[in-house]
Amino acid sequence: MTACSAQIEMGYLDDQIRLWLGANLEHPPMPPAALISLFMRTEEYENSYRNGWRVWEASCSENYHRGSLWVAELDRWLTAERRKLEETGLTLEPLWPDGKRFAMTLSHDIDKVSNQQTYEQVLRATEDKPRSKRRVWFRNLKGRYEKFPDLSDSIEAALATETKLGVVSSWFFTVYPVRKAEEFDCVYVPDDPCRYRGAETCIKAVMRDLAERGHDVGLHGSYWSAREPGMLDEQRVFLQKATGLDIVSTRQHWLHYDVSLTPRLQAEAGIEVDGTLGFNRHLGFRTGSSYPFFWKDHPNLLEVPLVLQDVALFSPSAMELDLTLSQRVCDQIVDEVASVGGCVGVLLHPEQLPLVPWLGEWYETLISRAQDKGAWVTSLAEVNLWWRARAGRILNA
Repeated sequence: MTACSAQIEMGYLDDQIRLWLGANLEHPPMPPAALISLFMRTEEYENSYRNGWRVWEASCSENYHRGSLWVAELDRWLTAERRKLEETGLTLEPLWPDGKRFAMTLSHDIDKVSNQQTYEQVLRATEDKPRSKRRVWFRNLKGRYEKFPDLSDSIEAALATETKLGVVSSWFFTVYPVRKAEEFDCVYVPDDPCRYRGAETCIKAVMRDLAERGHDVGLHGSYWSAREPGMLDEQRVFLQKATGLDIVSTRQHWLHYDVSLTPRLQAEAGIEVDGTLGFNRHLGFRTGSSYPFFWKDHPNLLEVPLVLQDVALFSPSAMELDLTLSQRVCDQIVDEVASVGGCVGVLLHPEQLPLVPWLGEWYETLISRAQDKGAWVTSLAEVNLWWRARAGRILNA
């Protein structure tokens, strides 16, 4: 690292710590070097290993090997530093609005709008593909074809839970076709028909209805959009034109993500907030933190780490837990975040609700318990607005 780059990095860390602490300190304290390295993702830059999906996994992580993946180590250090500052009589900017103890962001990757499919979607899943390369998506169809796939047990079921509990979430929809596809990319389009709230309609109308209800509609970037220049920009523009909505949030499909490349592509596409930085087959704190942060080289891009997700909990290729064990694990992690005033990034795939009998109960219990503990439960877009306004108050003080 050159002297110039080291100076830039320290300047970035100074501002980031000011934001986390909630005060525009002239000389903010610095975490131990190991925590800085964990947050800056040094291991991902230096280690070329990726799993079969070309992504960084928990088993690669240094904090996993130390047995600290479920410990928000950086957040604990920051909490101790905040207490020291408060003991001096300094008033700190609150982490969350309305005196909320911590935050929880709810989000959904819409890989399929329903477990029923149209014939057109089946054709898209197989077109121009040899049998050995037919999409994973197609292998899961199981012959359930409908002219108007019913969303009542997928998107509507998740929405009903959130409406009951008075919360909003982020809904990440994909774009098809893409100029470089992968076998597990999604194949629905905004004009595809569906049955929503008892009426025959189309997917883009569902997106607009979600937005009208106060939810965040974002982009579920295709697999290769995480690495191929221009793809995210194309997909965001397409989704905006199809829906008439302003798309500011995203999560990469399959959590395909390169820390040295994907943030730049997201920023160039005009994305403001991302929720990808987590694990496919595990839970925990990839950066040692649950706090939102702005990327060093892309200061207009906010990252809200992904901490909990449904597939990691129940999939046979992941943790493969039942309801009781899932709730126990999630309680432990939510309690950890609550103790440091952080943010629990949550992902639920709505099409999994009818396939995993206990998943709906898990989701409702997760949200209601977080509310009981004092959480602000909301979407990534709302956290994005809050965190930017908060940053302005702190750094302009």
